[in-house]
Amino acid sequence: CSTPTGGPITRRFFAPHPVVLQVGSTLFVHGGVLPSHVEYGLDNINSETREWLMGGADRPSQKRAPPPKFLRGADAVVWAREYSARDESRCDCDTLQQVLGSLPGAKRMVVGHTIQDRGINSACDGRVLRVDVGLSKGCGNGDVQVLEIQQDGQHIVRLAEGQAPQVISGLHQQQQQQQQQQQQQQQLEGKQQQAMLQPMQEK
Repeated sequence: CSTPTGGPITRRFFAPHPVVLQVGSTLFVHGGVLPSHVEYGLDNINSETREWLMGGADRPSQKRAPPPKFLRGADAVVWAREYSARDESRCDCDTLQQVLGSLPGAKRMVVGHTIQDRGINSACDGRVLRVDVGLSKGCGNGDVQVLEIQQDGQHIVRLAEGQAPQVISGLHQQQQQQQQQQQQQQQLEGKQQQAMLQPMQEK
């Protein structure tokens, strides 16, 4: 942490907030929620993180406790990158689906931590939304973008100054994808029928 646990800034601005938060069908987390986190309990993660951040202010002479295990290492809830790879084919969509399926009502996850060069985007058929655009001048100096989730995920858009809202996920995009798949299937069936008819016509 850049500010010490138990310090006035930490206690006032960081400790009161959850590490993982589900709003409707959307799960918000900095890095990513993995099956081990679900098994441990998201409520436990939030409460124990809060206790750790609050600790030490009344006991300055005592050595500060280390962060909980779920906040340390590559698999930490704040460090995980399983769903954030710039190359979508490297995202662990199966694990993501397992996590969402084990949390009542969860349909998608919003994650940060890994800078996305192409701006806010989705992966795993819209089940993960990656929002780290690298705003800091020291880490990308990216343009400001906003993720807007309407009607509990029915319509999800990316907002950027000077640009028209871009639909990145949601019911509208799913309908478009279904239409494209239907069109592709119809084209494939048409080619198959032509291939079957061609020998008959030659006779």
